[in-house]
Amino acid sequence: MGVINVLDKHVAELIAAGEVVERPASAIKEMIENSIDAGATDIQVEIQNGGITFMRVTDNGSGIMRDDIKLAFLPHATSKIKLENDLDSISTLGFRGEALSSISSVAKLQLLTRNVNEELGTSYIIEGGEEIALEDAGCPVGTTMIVRDLFYNIPARMKFLKKDRAEGNAVANVIDKTALSHPEIAFTFIRDGKRVLKTSGDGKIKSAIYSVYGRDFTGGLIPVDYELSGIKVQGYITKPVNARANRGMQNFFINGRYVKSLTAMAALEEACKGSVMVGKFPACVLYLSVPFEAIDVNVHPSKIEVRFINERPVFDAVYHAVKTSLQNNDERKALVFNNKSQNNAFSDIRKPKPFVASPSVFEKTETKKSEDPFSRLEGAIKNAKPLGDLKTNVADIGSPLDIYSKVRKISKK
Repeated sequence: MGVINVLDKHVAELIAAGEVVERPASAIKEMIENSIDAGATDIQVEIQNGGITFMRVTDNGSGIMRDDIKLAFLPHATSKIKLENDLDSISTLGFRGEALSSISSVAKLQLLTRNVNEELGTSYIIEGGEEIALEDAGCPVGTTMIVRDLFYNIPARMKFLKKDRAEGNAVANVIDKTALSHPEIAFTFIRDGKRVLKTSGDGKIKSAIYSVYGRDFTGGLIPVDYELSGIKVQGYITKPVNARANRGMQNFFINGRYVKSLTAMAALEEACKGSVMVGKFPACVLYLSVPFEAIDVNVHPSKIEVRFINERPVFDAVYHAVKTSLQNNDERKALVFNNKSQNNAFSDIRKPKPFVASPSVFEKTETKKSEDPFSRLEGAIKNAKPLGDLKTNVADIGSPLDIYSKVRKISKK
């Protein structure tokens, strides 16, 4: 008898879900990306207990049509791609059609949605991959997804989750990166009943950075705007004096997607070499616009890593963008030595300056410009009037205090 088994559909779904949904932050990331692809301009995220027991994502996007709701929860069901060639130019954040299927197979999920072309909304409840209810609901245009009890049906995976605080921090990090990648979207993050993040959604990069990282970080940034070989690099980098102790604040976004790119990171640090103190790392929020056909985003289940057809143009674009920005915003004052002025300065010090007689003691004598200063001084001394008897020229003061008394008498008059 053979030893190879065809896995049950439910077991296969659980395995696939493990690749996409590793923790609450993974589920939040997938749901937020769906909201962005739906054209949302306002996204609200709420979690409790680190997202393990409760997660809710609400958006004002286009919503899901009722006829598509059940299909949306099937594996590999997506509206983003249709043909094989579509994989060569992916412009959306989601495209595999695994998010909703994976989340619903390991949690209790409720969907509230209303398409922009429908007058009535729909409520859909699915738990552990099994449909529970589909009914009408009153709700605004957009989508709300409520996820409860993540991994309730997989205790083995539940025990690998970290404490609520750590899981909540991971969710916050995902929302921070997403808010930075899309400054045109207003994000609100509520954690255990407390609002911890609110972005304006005004489309300004610096506004999003201010909301996420605060005033001190934003105040130490310099702008970057550069284009090379069809790759555009925009955003901000920290001033060399504001370098960080680690790489935690190096943010790279390629075509609106947050990614971890060793190529971009190496280019950034190479450009800052010599400007940043040894042992410190530059921080950045850089946006790269790369032709879609020159990048492969389908290399990692979480889509956080990408592969370039040719990494050299990306490295060169980031390197020259950062280097140019540092040079244009160099606040250090250059010390320039002027040989002529320097020699004159030293010559003035070396040459003894002649004594100039006071006109109150010596008579003015006319001398030619070419006359030697020492000769002029000698002539002035010869023509000087005698000082006379010192006794007649010095005031007859019996005591130094008499000067003060005389001055007072004069001032009183």
